[in-house]
Amino acid sequence: MKDFDGGGTGAKWLYWVIDPIESFKDNGEGEKNHALIIPIPGRAPQIIHNPVLWKFGKRAFDCLASKLDLEITRIVIDTVFYYFLGGLIKVWNGHEEMLEPLIEGGHIRVINSDSEESIPGQESIRVDQTDPWTAYGHRIEPLIRILDNIMETVNLEQDFDDWPYDREFLAAYFTLCHIDNIAVKYALDDAYVDDHELARYWFDKIDNYKRIRDAISRRERFAKWEKSETGNKVRHARRNEARSLVTEDWNDKKTTFASTEKAGIHYADWLREKGFEYEPRTVTNWIRQYAKDNGIRLR
Repeated sequence: MKDFDGGGTGAKWLYWVIDPIESFKDNGEGEKNHALIIPIPGRAPQIIHNPVLWKFGKRAFDCLASKLDLEITRIVIDTVFYYFLGGLIKVWNGHEEMLEPLIEGGHIRVINSDSEESIPGQESIRVDQTDPWTAYGHRIEPLIRILDNIMETVNLEQDFDDWPYDREFLAAYFTLCHIDNIAVKYALDDAYVDDHELARYWFDKIDNYKRIRDAISRRERFAKWEKSETGNKVRHARRNEARSLVTEDWNDKKTTFASTEKAGIHYADWLREKGFEYEPRTVTNWIRQYAKDNGIRLR
């Protein structure tokens, strides 16, 4: 990441290669072309046409704008991104008690980004926020991924939806970081399709989490409905329908079965083909009760 002159206005982007405002604002040059805009002092900007990256960058930028509820300017983005990193560091360091046993037990491996070796006994993050790569989160993101995965598991298992950070903002933050970094590779003709996975990782993760929570919510609502008076009536009606189908057919074919147990197994499979799910033992009890009520002697 580098400093670029602010298009003759005297302002400069701190750390950014792309111009995130011109790339993603409504009716901006980027939106017209679904492209990333790299400002070049004294020359026309470089335009990187990539609808896939642009789509995720646009979502991240719009999320950022809605969360901040401010006019998005160079100073706003640079300032917010710089201090948001500090907030993430505090979040990680604030969960030392939970993370330390996992790290020491080998369940989480913290890797030194320079040596690629494990860091034993990692307790807290200490970074130089004047380093532009650190300031936009590239070195801290793997750790926050670890923490986010733990938080997601806890929330789903315990039916919470509680996060120590704004998860949408987090997704927007890291998505824009990745897109800016990928733009460098494109400018140098060194990008790969796999790089797109970095740009889409956080929003895909959030979308999948929401789908799981929606599925859990629907299942819970259905369970409550089943226990309700209406649900009970429907369930009993289906049970009576299934029992009638079985007993009527068995009454016509009862001599073909060696025992009521055999009949129960047969009719449980028979009902399953008709969309009913009942255990053979339940079906056997229906047959025995029907025989008793109608004076039919069983074998």
